[in-house]
Amino acid sequence: MLSIFLCGFIAIACFVAARRSLVTGIGATLAVGYIYGIARANIAQTGSHFLFDAAVVGLFLARLTKSSSDTELPVPRQLIFWVVILIAWPFFLMAIPQQDPLVQLVGFRGNAFLLPYILLGSQLDDERRNQLALWCAALNIFAFAFAAAEFQLGLPAFFPRNAVTTIIYASNDVAGNGNYRIPAVFGSAHAYGGTMVMTLPLILGAWLNPRKGTATSILLATAILAASVGVFMSAARSHALLLFAFLGFATVSARMSLLARAGWISLMLTIAILVAADARLQRFTTLSDSGYVTERIGWSVNSSFLDLAVKYPLGNGLASGG
Repeated sequence: MLSIFLCGFIAIACFVAARRSLVTGIGATLAVGYIYGIARANIAQTGSHFLFDAAVVGLFLARLTKSSSDTELPVPRQLIFWVVILIAWPFFLMAIPQQDPLVQLVGFRGNAFLLPYILLGSQLDDERRNQLALWCAALNIFAFAFAAAEFQLGLPAFFPRNAVTTIIYASNDVAGNGNYRIPAVFGSAHAYGGTMVMTLPLILGAWLNPRKGTATSILLATAILAASVGVFMSAARSHALLLFAFLGFATVSARMSLLARAGWISLMLTIAILVAADARLQRFTTLSDSGYVTERIGWSVNSSFLDLAVKYPLGNGLASGG
């Protein structure tokens, strides 16, 4: 019953936020997405699986029932056409009876439910993107606070052991001592690390804005530091590689003033010092072991996978991502 109440409350809250402004609506929905993992783990009810869905529905309903502001960018007609095509394809696959209808419905949700976000993103100008970056910065710092607490106090204080948290407690291969990968407030460590990497370009873009104030600059710099260290706390090696690529690319190509570049280098040094100080932040170093990497690839790409890819080149129904 609690989860159903929360779904209704979240849908209404995100609806009201999106009616106020597009950025506020997206930010409120992101906030629900950030806490979804820890909320679902602690509220062991079926309805808790739909907390984020409720937030997205509230956002979409608000935008459908509200005319665009004169200050918002118009959605390009060509973009609307391609979003419709992208939604129509999984809808067509759902009509092919290759899987159980409920399984097909789950597959349709995963492939089409969030595609309208493309249209919302096209309405964000530079100013609104910078405003959204502040939302992401605050949420990343919030997530890092939980990650740091879990790093010191342990996961059981935040995530009970149940069916939802099985993957979290199975991920205890950090530093060879049975330490857990840190999920912060997300449903898994990979979700945490991936979200941190994906939000960094947006936050960096706002940090490079010359018109920002001092307080905003400190907030964004703190968020970059928190997100970067959070990737190493999550111990997700693929996301660590993406982080290295992003930081390297930003260092070489981003146009920065002398003061901004000094601040950026200071951030990089701080991240390096923190990571070097604790073996639990260094799981990515196992990538230097070529034998280990080859073995892991062999687990993922094997003859069974190749046989299935040949037999079902477009996937075996919508639920398999075809």
